[in-house]
Amino acid sequence: GVRTLPGLESDRLAPRVEEAIRSAALPEGVTLRTEILSDSPPMSLAPEAPIHRLLSRLTGQQGTRSVGFATDGGWLTRAGFDCAIFGPGTIEVAHKPNEWLPKAEYARARALVEQAIAALCEEPA
Repeated sequence: GVRTLPGLESDRLAPRVEEAIRSAALPEGVTLRTEILSDSPPMSLAPEAPIHRLLSRLTGQQGTRSVGFATDGGWLTRAGFDCAIFGPGTIEVAHKPNEWLPKAEYARARALVEQAIAALCEEPA
């Protein structure tokens, strides 16, 4: 799997991956064909985006982070939405056999989501 960075499209990256594999590992005369089986566009969120500032304040997160997995956020970003990856648990146990999450994390996430909704739905002064 290859994860694209913001500003780089997968259809432009595939030929570069093919060439790297061909030049590094393929014997002369062996044919290589790559196929994009799934494509999730990258997403990027400016640190000054209101949703980033709000979630950082609510969670106590300092600064920004990058992650090496895909979400639907890339598609939503393409549609013009500011998206942040936010939720209970850790990626280390997510989407694996025997995935689990302590009940307390669900409760904390619910409280944070309720606080975010309240903050986002306040009447402007």
